[in-house]
Amino acid sequence: MNDAFGADTEPARVAPWLNKDVLAGVLLIVVAAVGLFGARDLGGGGSALMPRATAMLLAAFGAVVLVQGFRTRSAERVETVSWRALTFILAAILVFAVSIRPVGLAFAGFAAVTIASLADPSVRLRLAIPYAIALTVASVLLFRVVLRQPIPLAPMLVGY
Repeated sequence: MNDAFGADTEPARVAPWLNKDVLAGVLLIVVAAVGLFGARDLGGGGSALMPRATAMLLAAFGAVVLVQGFRTRSAERVETVSWRALTFILAAILVFAVSIRPVGLAFAGFAAVTIASLADPSVRLRLAIPYAIALTVASVLLFRVVLRQPIPLAPMLVGY
């Protein structure tokens, strides 16, 4: 667009190659690197296989998404950052990480899903709470019943 004097009033793109696919690929690779860093002390046995394999697959998937993002010119550009979403998603992860041991999966999972639902301003808590309950029940069934993982359920109510 031009103003009354013919000057270009469009905001200059700082990084025209930066689209959502490139950003997603970089994010996946960073998460994979954190996972590999976290698994460094697990040794070389069976306990290290799953976290390392998952992190390596995530890094490979991130690389594919990153390359595709550079190759695709029609991908959606990154114009702004949703600070609300970023804040509530990070808060949900931190709350889950800090509370899983002391309060257990039943409460930490519910809190994480409820906090993460606040990332979208259109979501109402009265609608998010049933989803939080359903996801918490599903995760308890998956990790405690099906996979038999020693994750605390609700230590203050039922013990470990």
